[in-house]
Amino acid sequence: MAAGRLLLSRLRAPFSSMTQSPLEGASSSRGLHAGRGPRRLSIEGNIAVGKSTFVKLLTKTYPEWHVATEPVATWQNIQAAGTQKACATHSLGNLLDMMYREPARWSYTFQTFSFMSRLKVQLEHFPEKLLQAKKPVQIFERSVYSDRLHFEALLNIPVLVLDVNNDFSEEVTRQEELMKKVNTFVKNL
Repeated sequence: MAAGRLLLSRLRAPFSSMTQSPLEGASSSRGLHAGRGPRRLSIEGNIAVGKSTFVKLLTKTYPEWHVATEPVATWQNIQAAGTQKACATHSLGNLLDMMYREPARWSYTFQTFSFMSRLKVQLEHFPEKLLQAKKPVQIFERSVYSDRLHFEALLNIPVLVLDVNNDFSEEVTRQEELMKKVNTFVKNL
């Protein structure tokens, strides 16, 4: 695992203003904090820094949280639009692999497609499990803001920076330390 930093940051825009309210009719007694819906957080960091490993640790530690991982499988199996339902769906290929093999040709296409797939995930209705939680938290592996995130902009939003220079994937003590920091961060939002 590469050395680096993970950022756990609060998404800046309230998504309920961007879509139909998925909480219409939901009782305020369901634990939605201050009537605003779940706390929505994103995991940010460079490629191969340990985001997916950290997301797995969060899922294990907080099973009541809803965790949305990056849709890598979607990027690796692009389907042709408008194919006939009677026919087998035509696969156009592995866009992620294409981007790594020919970045000059495929980077823009991949960046646009990955942004749209993250946006789609972040606009989905809240799962029932999340609506039932006393303290609902929704975690995204990268946000729609990842493509234009500049660290100067982080000065105005709550951010937890986790140093992952040491591998935490197998070290239980290090995992517990990271989860304590996450728990404190979420409680203070």
